[in-house]
Amino acid sequence: MKIKSILLLTWFVVGCKTASPHHLSSTHPPSLAEAKKFLKEGQLYEARKMTESVLKANSTDLEALTLMLEIVDAEREQHKQAFASKPVEEFTPDEKSEEAKTWLERSKLLVQLHQYEEALSAANNVFVYDPHNQEASELVDDINQTALREGQREILSNQKSIHSEVQTRMLRYRMQVKEAMQSGKWGAAKITVQKMLILQPEDREALRIQEQIRDYEKRKTF
Repeated sequence: MKIKSILLLTWFVVGCKTASPHHLSSTHPPSLAEAKKFLKEGQLYEARKMTESVLKANSTDLEALTLMLEIVDAEREQHKQAFASKPVEEFTPDEKSEEAKTWLERSKLLVQLHQYEEALSAANNVFVYDPHNQEASELVDDINQTALREGQREILSNQKSIHSEVQTRMLRYRMQVKEAMQSGKWGAAKITVQKMLILQPEDREALRIQEQIRDYEKRKTF
């Protein structure tokens, strides 16, 4: 009888532990709601890990893919702030590799979301940091083929046309800002750099010149 009572008590204690709320909360699968909360709080590592877990279970989950894209963009914004005044030429190999990896991941996510124009743009940005990136080169080809297969030929045409126009305008702006700075026309240089950054927000030369102008304005106030 005594042994039976002990066994019954043991079963009761174990059962209570198994059913406790704390135990359940420590083993439940990650949710996108939690990942979104982490993202909102700026805890990007935690947000990424939870979203990756969801995508591991279902790689085509549109909500998870969209959230992962937001996380990648938040990480990219952190990189941008950290290296805003640093030309690409001065990046360490690890920094270049990290930037290339981020743009590559962004492009792949955009492909899964069928946003091919932005995906192409992101893939091409990889070459800024790694001109010979084979994976990015293959991805560009895959995006082109997929867009054609899905009847989105106009996206490719528009991309080429826009790219050509942007490059022409950027070249003109570079010449204008150089002439303005050499002539001491810092106000005009500032306006021109702003135009450059509207066209290409990630342009390292424009970001570097913007930082030079800010330094000049700071010195001028003292």
